[in-house]
Amino acid sequence: MLLTGEHSVSLDEKGRLLIPSRLKSQFDTTTLVVTKSSDSRRCLQVLKPENFEKLANTLLDDGEKSFDPAWQLLQMHVVAPATEVQFDKAGRIMISANLRAFASLELKSEIMVVGMMNRIEIWNKALYESYIAKADDPAEIENAVKQAMPVAVKK
Repeated sequence: MLLTGEHSVSLDEKGRLLIPSRLKSQFDTTTLVVTKSSDSRRCLQVLKPENFEKLANTLLDDGEKSFDPAWQLLQMHVVAPATEVQFDKAGRIMISANLRAFASLELKSEIMVVGMMNRIEIWNKALYESYIAKADDPAEIENAVKQAMPVAVKK
């Protein structure tokens, strides 16, 4: 499953989001997990339960890290607010009020649903456009490549 594409959709008056059929068809489950982004961006991530479990397990440590305030902060940021959701008959999922507030998603507003390989990201449209403007900057891309793929850059 490789989720890709940028889709502009509306969040309805009850906080339900219609997942575009192109993305929905990539899921072999009717249950998903919605939580905050696992980095500093103000967006939500939607994952299959097994992918969320892998993410949560990276934050699980029964040893010394369990007492580390930074580790606890990440657990509280990503794991605690996670909500399991089901597709309704119309193919929509419910986004809880606390997650909507975190990502600045307003009812009856246009938002972006973005396929990101193994997850979907849900963005406030203005925040997404601002982030993409930075991501399209050649200097930012070059810097990101150097940081994220240092071995590839050296070749």
